[in-house]
Amino acid sequence: MTDKMTYQVDQLEDKVKRLHEELLTLNTQVIAVEKNLLVLRGEATLVEKEVTSMASKSGWLYKIITAGFVTAIIAWIVAGGLAE
Repeated sequence: MTDKMTYQVDQLEDKVKRLHEELLTLNTQVIAVEKNLLVLRGEATLVEKEVTSMASKSGWLYKIITAGFVTAIIAWIVAGGLAE
């Protein structure tokens, strides 16, 4: 009876060791994934800031272009563009 119990204890001990190794492997993988997520979040924040900056700059660009067209039309009218 004791031989059988010793065998079962040894089997359980081996299973515990394998499970412990798998747990360590999974823990390492989770840590790597968390690091990658942090890097991606940082990059996403930078991209969001750049897009916001571009949007605000393009608003000014549209205003400047529109003002240029309006000025050109007024200059054309003043120069006698409608009289021709």
